[in-house]
Amino acid sequence: MFRRVVVLLLGLISVVAAGSAQGSPNHLSGQESAYLERAIFQPVDWYPWGALAFHRARDLNRPILLDVGAVWCPWCSLMDRDIYSNAAAADYINQHFVAVKVDFDATPELVAQLQRAQALLNLPAGLPLTSFVTPDGRLYFGAGYLPAEHKGEKPSFREAAGEAIKRYANKALSEEESYQLEVGEIVMKRCFAFLLVFLSLMAVPTFAIDNLKLNSNLNYGSDSLDGALITGSDAQSGFVAGKPNYVIIYGEGCFNSKRQARRTVELYNKYRSRVHFVVVDLDVPRSPEQQQLVEQYYKGYIPHVLVLDAHGTPLYNQSGEVESREIEDIFQESLSR
Repeated sequence: MFRRVVVLLLGLISVVAAGSAQGSPNHLSGQESAYLERAIFQPVDWYPWGALAFHRARDLNRPILLDVGAVWCPWCSLMDRDIYSNAAAADYINQHFVAVKVDFDATPELVAQLQRAQALLNLPAGLPLTSFVTPDGRLYFGAGYLPAEHKGEKPSFREAAGEAIKRYANKALSEEESYQLEVGEIVMKRCFAFLLVFLSLMAVPTFAIDNLKLNSNLNYGSDSLDGALITGSDAQSGFVAGKPNYVIIYGEGCFNSKRQARRTVELYNKYRSRVHFVVVDLDVPRSPEQQQLVEQYYKGYIPHVLVLDAHGTPLYNQSGEVESREIEDIFQESLSR
């Protein structure tokens, strides 16, 4: 009930803001998705995902600004209000990009591919998802929630968009590190080097994360951004050979991730001396060791839980929440070998 009320209020706020910002519809007119419908009268010249948007980008030789959000996502509503319903920001977007809007709930397979692409490129992969894509479909830069003004370590929307324009102009850079969305293959010249790093993890020991603590401010009933879900010493550690490894890959703005984070810390307190715990936050830069785990096992959905035996063989590799009892059974079986 609470979530429905929040969705209704956020929707009303966004509709009012969008309706007051522009009198004529953009290319989203006729879309049935609730998230897209509320953006029809925003001043940004939005297109739905499809061939028309990519043809337009090729004709203009512009990158695509891709926004992925949902009606229940409060940070998506903030970007709709502060960025996409702002006339000056919309004019900037319309001059430099072809804008495409995607509903998280209506296109799960596409969203999973986009989130995986950003995770593989060591970019934020939660909601809202802000991606920059070349006209031939290569995701080359991205972010999560972007405020109107620079706040702390978080760049403003204009700063991130400016960086995307600069990278697009540097064809060598945008081609070297990108994700080809059409064929689902990574186009990065550094892949082989990353693979060598991952293989070396089996032989080279890394420091183990310790002193795991759960963020005490987590709201388990919403997708609010409450900061890092789990903190600890050497939080960038990766796989450690010689004992079972428990890996959680999460996004900060996800209530399912928050609940799994709580289970993770409970498991840590019980098995810390016998199991190595790896915590991967998709909303912050990751170490090469953690990035290799993301590239090999992450499937585009959060939370993702992985259990590896002492030699690195997967014993559990699934997206979604998992009860602690099931993980404990896997631990016990692995530890008894």
